[in-house]
Amino acid sequence: MTTYFKERQKFTQIWIWIIIIGTTGLWCYAKYQTYFLKQAFGNIEPTDNIFHIVDLIMGLMLLLFLTANLKTEIRKDGLYYKFFPIQFRFRHIKWENVKTMKLRQYSPIGEYLGWGIRFGLSGRAYNVKGNKGLQLVLKNGKRILFGTQQSDELQQAIEKLKKEIDIS
Repeated sequence: MTTYFKERQKFTQIWIWIIIIGTTGLWCYAKYQTYFLKQAFGNIEPTDNIFHIVDLIMGLMLLLFLTANLKTEIRKDGLYYKFFPIQFRFRHIKWENVKTMKLRQYSPIGEYLGWGIRFGLSGRAYNVKGNKGLQLVLKNGKRILFGTQQSDELQQAIEKLKKEIDIS
């Protein structure tokens, strides 16, 4: 099967990692203060089960951001995408189900309220960072946007593909 475009994106924004490292650091300090210094941290005592719950949540959030990535592939038979670790297998949108597609600039916060797998007034979005993406309008009326960091390469792939299939 002919593949015209492949992209793998990760969360690399510095502000995200400052928040994650900052909250993790604060949490480590709270644990140090309660377990080693035997002092309460705010209203939390060293024996509270809240520590175990927050440990689990912090660990899962850190693991999520370390492993999260969006893979997008443009192939002759359709668009394939996977947002790991939410989706373990590629999902496939066949070109025969696509009414229109175009590369466009968008507002992640204004249109989709952020990054990730998002649902907004403009439809669904799969994005990791930036403000450029491939907008698909399906024949059933649904709109799906896939963010990209390689808009020039994606545009070239779409132009090649459009010469081979009937899509606007």
